[in-house]
Amino acid sequence: METKTQFSLAAALLAVVALTPDASALECGDTIYPGEKVKLDGHVGPCPAVPGGITVIGPATLDLNGFTVWCEGSHIGVRLQGERGVVKNGTVEDCPVGVMPDGEGRHRVKHVTVEKSGVAAFLVYSDRNLLERNQSLQSWVGFRIEGDRNRLRRNRASQAATAGFLIRGYRNLVARNLSVDSHRHGFEVEPGQHKILRNGASVLGGFDFFGSSIFSCANTWRHNSFDTAHPACIE
Repeated sequence: METKTQFSLAAALLAVVALTPDASALECGDTIYPGEKVKLDGHVGPCPAVPGGITVIGPATLDLNGFTVWCEGSHIGVRLQGERGVVKNGTVEDCPVGVMPDGEGRHRVKHVTVEKSGVAAFLVYSDRNLLERNQSLQSWVGFRIEGDRNRLRRNRASQAATAGFLIRGYRNLVARNLSVDSHRHGFEVEPGQHKILRNGASVLGGFDFFGSSIFSCANTWRHNSFDTAHPACIE
């Protein structure tokens, strides 16, 4: 009986260890593979163009743990490939593209701050991703969405050189986000049956909310807070 009890306890401990993310000192160019959960124990970079930043192939998780991925010529700070990858809890700085959910999609990006991106802080090419409680600071575009059926909730873009949020693709949900001090538009939305709900914007130039054509009126605009908007159908 004692041997059986000891064996069961050992198996339970092994199971707990298997579910616990590893603390890791990643290097530029490293890849996190499906099934892995990695938690940073220090900053990464500055990363040159070769070997580049960090790649997460889902299903896998990168917990930045409050640390920063820095770029020095690398095009992408953190790239999500495959399906159901996760990146959370940290900062990406000085990368042309901060975080890029790519591949098959269904990724999650939460509590990530991207600073000083020359192309886009968050560049989303894949579909059905969730971006929640992230922040863009002093980037060319804060959140650039090219894919379909993505969900953006409670994100903030500050001091974008062009648009805080640039929404393309099809049927994306943009809810309770904020764009402040953009030099062009707060939210620039193309036609695509998007839902733009309960967002706020205050810009330095251009429009708080901007539909790129009259066909943008086919999007759903509800309960947004703004001073300036075009076309007049935006509400």
